[in-house]
Amino acid sequence: MQRLFGLLLALGFGTAVAAPAAEYNPVRTYPISIGPETSRVIVGFRATSNNSVTQAITRSRAQRVVVQAKTTDADVTALVQRVGISMAKSRQVTPSMHVIVLKQTLYGADVETTLATLRADPAVEYAAVDQRRYIQTMPNDPLFVASTGASGQWYMNTPSPSTCVPNGTTTLCDFAATDAVSAWALSTGSAGVIIADVDTGVRFDHSDLLRAGLGTGGRLLPGYDFVSQDENPNTGSLLGTYLVANDGDGWDPDPSDPGDWVSTADQATSLFASCTVEPSSWHGTRVMGILGAITNNSVGVAGMTWGSWILPVRALGKCSGYDSDIIAGIEWAAGMSVSTTATPVPNNPYPADIINLSLGGSGSCSPAFEMALKAVTNLGALVVVSAGNSSTAVGSPANCSALVPGVIAVAGLRNVGTKVGYSSFGPEVGISAPAGNCINTTGACLRSIDTTTNLGATTPGQNSYTNQTNSNLGTSFSAPIVSGIAGLMRSVNANLTPAQLVTRLKNSAAPFPSNPDTTYVCPNSDPTTGECSCLGTNQCGTGMANALGAVDAALAPIAAVSFPGSYTANTAVVFDGSGSAAACNRTIASYAWAASGGLTIVSGASSKQATVMGTGTLTLTVTDSLGATDIATITVGATSATTTAPTSAGSNACLTAVAVNPQAPTITEAFAPTPVGPTVTSMLTVTFNNPNGFALTQSDFIETLPSSLSVSGTGSTTCGGTTVSLQAAGSSVALTGAIIPANGSCTVTLPVSSSTANTYTNSIPANALTTGPAGGNTATATASVTVTAPVAPTVSAAFAPASVSTNTKSTLTITLSNSNAYALTQATLTDTLPSGVTAATSAAAANTCNGTLTAGSGTETLASATIPANGSCTITLGVSSTAVGTYTDTIAANSLTTAQNVSNTASASGTLTVTAPSHGGGALDWLDLTFVAGVLAIARRQAWARSVAGRRFPIQQ
Repeated sequence: MQRLFGLLLALGFGTAVAAPAAEYNPVRTYPISIGPETSRVIVGFRATSNNSVTQAITRSRAQRVVVQAKTTDADVTALVQRVGISMAKSRQVTPSMHVIVLKQTLYGADVETTLATLRADPAVEYAAVDQRRYIQTMPNDPLFVASTGASGQWYMNTPSPSTCVPNGTTTLCDFAATDAVSAWALSTGSAGVIIADVDTGVRFDHSDLLRAGLGTGGRLLPGYDFVSQDENPNTGSLLGTYLVANDGDGWDPDPSDPGDWVSTADQATSLFASCTVEPSSWHGTRVMGILGAITNNSVGVAGMTWGSWILPVRALGKCSGYDSDIIAGIEWAAGMSVSTTATPVPNNPYPADIINLSLGGSGSCSPAFEMALKAVTNLGALVVVSAGNSSTAVGSPANCSALVPGVIAVAGLRNVGTKVGYSSFGPEVGISAPAGNCINTTGACLRSIDTTTNLGATTPGQNSYTNQTNSNLGTSFSAPIVSGIAGLMRSVNANLTPAQLVTRLKNSAAPFPSNPDTTYVCPNSDPTTGECSCLGTNQCGTGMANALGAVDAALAPIAAVSFPGSYTANTAVVFDGSGSAAACNRTIASYAWAASGGLTIVSGASSKQATVMGTGTLTLTVTDSLGATDIATITVGATSATTTAPTSAGSNACLTAVAVNPQAPTITEAFAPTPVGPTVTSMLTVTFNNPNGFALTQSDFIETLPSSLSVSGTGSTTCGGTTVSLQAAGSSVALTGAIIPANGSCTVTLPVSSSTANTYTNSIPANALTTGPAGGNTATATASVTVTAPVAPTVSAAFAPASVSTNTKSTLTITLSNSNAYALTQATLTDTLPSGVTAATSAAAANTCNGTLTAGSGTETLASATIPANGSCTITLGVSSTAVGTYTDTIAANSLTTAQNVSNTASASGTLTVTAPSHGGGALDWLDLTFVAGVLAIARRQAWARSVAGRRFPIQQ
């Protein structure tokens, strides 16, 4: 397995990279790779007319369509057989993507040879190593401004003037500050924008984040968890454990962060052998606080956006996460289906407009990442990726920005605008933003990127904020600054495509300082600190992210031009700019066409359409109602023209707010059966219904049964959740940690009973059920069970036939009758036959009471029987007697007992008459039979004599 080169997170308790003398910036980094190595390969299948499935995804901007290959494990088996690869197993991740686990780990050139073999197969769209990726970190919110022990959110403030001269810790010049405070005068963000963060998950209970739609001002949408089950690093076999996920299961609808600490004991196992011992990072909670902490709530910190929704997508567990899980999270965040037969996943009801990736590792942009990023950007999602903390080349997937126009890589800056020592850099970087730096060599970290966090060293503890002693550094936190700025841009002009957002972000960046505090110019870095000036280089992007400039740029109109695909030389050609569009709440005020070279404008120089002749360069300048402009440039050839401008700028500049109004769960309940007798069990079934398109996680239910009604056995639940627990005893019922499926339901079933006759109504009040994403039930639920005093059963007995001769069988039938509306259980009856009557050996005793019947020669005993509601059951026994007489079988009162403490109150009897055998009529006896046998013998002799009389017999010689 190829390990990657650096974490993109820096924490106050992190492990330092090369120790700088002038500034202490503790950051995490990823393991160093010794060369290509893998035992896992991602394969994406090509969509064809025979296997493609089309999915329509509705976004705030428009409806988009994505086409994927629909494949199964059989496709993988056929592929490896065709190409001759030894596969240990495979796992389907999305409809078109599978992970192949090889029987042997490949090294060096064998890795690329195997990938080339797979890529050459016509069914394969891409093949790549499944690598591991690692984490990268004037409102009234009190921590927005500096306070004792905290530097405040300096990175959102107005930049220091260019005349500022840094002087150690005495004069701090924040040239890299993003001026979000000025941008907020133009937009604080729209509720029509959704920003996803693919990360370690989030603490939903942080008071400056909270769940959306519950009346608390919370920003967090439900999200999903894509961290898989543990696999043997050598064989790929499932281990049945979830140590990396650390939450007890694999993919699930709860992206809560359980903590990602790595202990010494962890490090001693094969799963974590290459990991560093470290406490929990709460990385996703930190990133999401920068993206969109609740702002103007007089609590904690401010977010870059105040109104946009944040979608937590968990794909990183303890130490790292696999590319396959990360890609699944990215595609799901954009609205693509990742559901498979083996792992059904509901589609994301809130497709993201912006996807933040504060993660990465070493290596080039893999084909798997490239295809996934192209798919989501084509759907309209901008992808922002941190460049990395390796102090060297930009990591992956940030370096995919060179291949995918809608992806932007972000490098990290010191507060003074130079590249911070730990940040990766290179031509793939599109822009730079503050990453945090301590300035001091020891002590307080003066320029931490302060945000939300949790104080638990392992499992969740107290929610809190970073500060000068619990610092927050890393390019992980440069990326969400830029993602937040992009959210402000999209809020004012939703027509901007991902590629256009990237262009305007880069073009609006503030220039790097002209008076850097270092003489080293990137890519040449200070050998001690790693710092270098970005001025005049192509190593840190076009400049420093500037929120005000970016929102201003987004407010400019979009010039669009359409024209014929080809035309006849030396003829007039019409170019149409009517597809141009202004930003939200603005209109296009004017069109201005200009020509140069050998091109002449025949007509329409100030109209939507211009007619031109000749060849040369044509420009269209569109001006909106507030004077903002955009220019489209067209190269006009003799028979065709080219431009990078769109043919249509779109028609949805103003966003419609995404309604986040989770519907409250509902509860129904029922008893069965009802009525029942005292101490008889009735099953209470409580059903939790979820009308939402997302699962309801963190669901708890508490209720108390009516007095005198109690749980009489072990209850059960169909609700999912690795931590789900049902505790039911006496009259108390408690369900915790449950998951109610999306657009589905689950149940709690309890056996209940009462010893007292009455009608019991179980009332479930509002909010007896509470859930994370949708609150509690708002409607009550009731169900009743009636416990009635039982009516005594009756017993009857009869012989059939009622009269027999000696030694002849008669059948004794004892009938047990129940007039109650419920069954009488544990019924017991013993009957003693009259003296002289015995059970017949030729016919077995039987019963229809579902009980145990034991029959001796003179008694029969029924035990553990059930007499059905409003019905009866029987005992049957063959009997006979050797003596003539009249015999009465008497069943005394109270001979029949039941669990309901009722017995037969009346006795019952049946009479059998036994007679002597008959000789003169009636039934044949043995004398009759002897006489008949004699007569038949005489008749046979006479018939023989007649037949012989007329025969001749030859003489025997």
